[in-house]
Amino acid sequence: MMMAIKNIYCRINFPTFFFFLFTAIPQHKPKIEGIEENYYEGDFLFGNCTSDFSYPPPIMSWYINDQKADSLLLQPYHEQVVMAYGLNLTQRSLEIRLRVDTRIDSLVSNSGRVSMKCISQIRQMPTLIREAEFQFAVQPLYETHLKLINWKNSGEFV
Repeated sequence: MMMAIKNIYCRINFPTFFFFLFTAIPQHKPKIEGIEENYYEGDFLFGNCTSDFSYPPPIMSWYINDQKADSLLLQPYHEQVVMAYGLNLTQRSLEIRLRVDTRIDSLVSNSGRVSMKCISQIRQMPTLIREAEFQFAVQPLYETHLKLINWKNSGEFV
């Protein structure tokens, strides 16, 4: 595995005590995977966001239409750690799972589009934010779809 970590910083904090903190910042924005371009109401969305390698490990967050996603929708971090340049560089993945529902005002906008954003940030450098965004459409589940589903499940023709 080859990585290109170009920016390694050294910070010295004064006056309390004297120490060095090396930081390897991510070079690329996070990568969003698993989210489709179109969903029907009631579908389940499983999205994954993976950060670039960095030191220290990034803090990651999901946003739905610019509102921070509830922690109940998130899975624990998955991490991959490699040793490079004398640092333990960490790549993190954060998965989100939710049911697409047009009745939830914060989820679906008036246009039927949803914006999902993943943010990766190094705690020691709060102004350094890497983000990726993905938008998808939500189609209402019309009564005709329900009739077809009911017909297959009930054995009756509607």
